[in-house]
Amino acid sequence: MELGYLAQRVVREITDCHDPYSTIKEESNAQALRLYPQLKEIVAVAEDPLQIATKIAIAGNIIDFGVPEVNPDVEATIDRVLQSPFAVDHYELFADRLTQVSTVLYLADNAGEIVPSIFSSPSRMNHLSMMRLWPTPRSVA
Repeated sequence: MELGYLAQRVVREITDCHDPYSTIKEESNAQALRLYPQLKEIVAVAEDPLQIATKIAIAGNIIDFGVPEVNPDVEATIDRVLQSPFAVDHYELFADRLTQVSTVLYLADNAGEIVPSIFSSPSRMNHLSMMRLWPTPRSVA
């Protein structure tokens, strides 16, 4: 069993708090929603919008507020990922496979990933329907 999972389970049991990260998740979601218009524009004007949208999704997955003693700089992480090559580059295969399907299941496991519709801009994905099982989007004031 993963150590992080066990630690979170212990915290929930001791504190009787179902989600000890709820405040930081709400803040992370609010920040993602604030950045969304800027990120969507970056995708829209990119030479390869799908590649840029993919990198933004990767950046969202890197950002993890559950890591002790780490306060991620969201914008710096996004900038770094946009400027970096893929560590494992299967992008062309990924892009090709997207042309062969009609539905994508997007699994969002981090709070800031509530805005997967950034993928709706790339022309290579116009034929796809996006399915999101979790988290349920909610408006953040």
